[in-house]
Amino acid sequence: MDYKNLVEKNIYFVEPDEFLSKIITKLKNEKAVFVKDKTRFYGAISKKSFMLLGADLSKIKVKNIAKSVPELNKKTTHQAMVEAFVESNLEKLPYFENKDIIGYISRNKVLENIVLPELNVTVEEVMSKNIIFININDNIAQVLALFKEHGIKKLVALDNGELAGVITITNIFNYFVSGDRINLDNLRNTKVKNVMKENIISMGPNKHISDAIKKLTAGKTSSLVVHENRDIKGILTKTDILEKYLATQKKQNFSVQITSKLDKLPTDIINKKVEQLSKFFRDDEEIHIFVHLTLGNEKYKGSPLVHCRLRIVSPRNSENISVEGWGLDQAIELAIQKVKRRIVKERDTFY
Repeated sequence: MDYKNLVEKNIYFVEPDEFLSKIITKLKNEKAVFVKDKTRFYGAISKKSFMLLGADLSKIKVKNIAKSVPELNKKTTHQAMVEAFVESNLEKLPYFENKDIIGYISRNKVLENIVLPELNVTVEEVMSKNIIFININDNIAQVLALFKEHGIKKLVALDNGELAGVITITNIFNYFVSGDRINLDNLRNTKVKNVMKENIISMGPNKHISDAIKKLTAGKTSSLVVHENRDIKGILTKTDILEKYLATQKKQNFSVQITSKLDKLPTDIINKKVEQLSKFFRDDEEIHIFVHLTLGNEKYKGSPLVHCRLRIVSPRNSENISVEGWGLDQAIELAIQKVKRRIVKERDTFY
């Protein structure tokens, strides 16, 4: 397929042996930077890559935290491209031609040119209804803990039960960056209200998804708060829309999609384990489950720490379940058990 009309050429590279302190200012104005030298492409660095580094960035090299990312080219199908953005959770991905990077394709371009023409739904059909709130007087350490627990990058902040703002990874990154280091010493002493964004961009639940995509791709936000008559109904992100698009590409009523960088992944076994959840849903409703697996650095008795995030998309709601376990089997099993408990507890949310 010819994607040249989607490719943007103002791509920014950094050398793998550069120190992080040299690129931190650039990253404040970029969604991600790509890492390569003359012979090798290492991957990308995003703001999230920095958040666990409370160290002197002048001593850490770029290549040590660069993450491999999907590589796009003319053979990439529409569905594979959307899957790549869901998997990486980045705002832009490199586009290759004859093994050379000639530019990048942004998540916004994919939403506007691939997803928008094929998605005919309302905001309410796509948004996440199970919102996780934070109080404006809670601290940033609590925010980061919730980000990690639920596999998310933004929270809705309340003041006395009223909508007050939204706080994101980007807000936190920009607030704590100082010179060549990220000063995370005061996480517990810094309140949400000092970091959050108060200018909330919102939309009604009955609006067409095309209206939401236009707002999301305007460059000012990556999520919308959905409300009606001052009642918060949900939150809509770019990832929600991409996953809804993927769900519409599936023909069966219950489908499982796995994204992971783990080697020799037993996808058939994982599919069978996750498919046992199908009996908890009605046969006449479409249910799509996205499984995302990442590997931690820690080990216990030879088993690596595996982070498993399940995202369940149904006609009524979308739900994130996030767990960690020692080894792949334990992580998958813990995630499935957590989903079962959530369904039993909040059955009306899923049906």
